[in-house]
Amino acid sequence: MLHKIGFFHFGSGHDKPKEVLESALADVQSDERRLPGTLDPTNSLIVLPEAFNIGRAYRAEGAANFNRSILEGLQCLAARFQVGFVAGLIIHDEGGPSPPYSAAYLIDGSGCEVMGYKVGADDMAGKNYTPFRGAPDTKNPILYKGIPVGALICVDGHFPISMSQQLGKRRATVVTPSRVICLPVHMAKDNLYNGTSGTNVALIPDWKSKTLIVANSRADGIDSFITDGSGTILTPTAGGPNHRIVCLPLA
Repeated sequence: MLHKIGFFHFGSGHDKPKEVLESALADVQSDERRLPGTLDPTNSLIVLPEAFNIGRAYRAEGAANFNRSILEGLQCLAARFQVGFVAGLIIHDEGGPSPPYSAAYLIDGSGCEVMGYKVGADDMAGKNYTPFRGAPDTKNPILYKGIPVGALICVDGHFPISMSQQLGKRRATVVTPSRVICLPVHMAKDNLYNGTSGTNVALIPDWKSKTLIVANSRADGIDSFITDGSGTILTPTAGGPNHRIVCLPLA
């Protein structure tokens, strides 16, 4: 059974995603380097931000790295540190578009599976990724260690703003059966109350009993955070131009 959940806040070191994540995992295994009140990540599920693998900040200039080798790299880290990941990745698929689709993957030491694809368009659509058309959710939610886990990528889970749109309503319905909802994002300030601890993020009514995990890759954006079952953001969060893993008990 899954008892621990976490996020990787990825505010710096975007050119070496696997190495930075590996360092953060090693740090958080040490009692001295963990934030007060947080847990060792062993046997936890950790959310990695949107476009984790592209080798640069989301809106930076330069070529993006869409190499599929990141899947093997993350699987090796998952096995070494005994964790699972829900990762926002943009990687080449044979016969797929260029740029590739943005997808949420469940990865652990035994393998990886695509949960679903990003369908919404932001200002980097056509540059970083191609919005998915058709039925995007292959295994979303997915059962992981006895817990139904769902995932939406950034704009697809940008609530409550997009709830006025058909996209938001459809995407919210998809993950409503989940107990844990994972949001890999690259998200600016003035969204989700900036991830401020103690704030109720006022999620839609059907999500009030869910735990939300938001992992951000934007240095000047909202803090990464985890909520309790009432939608209240727990302490600690993590933000800014830092990279840090926070792991907490699953309520």
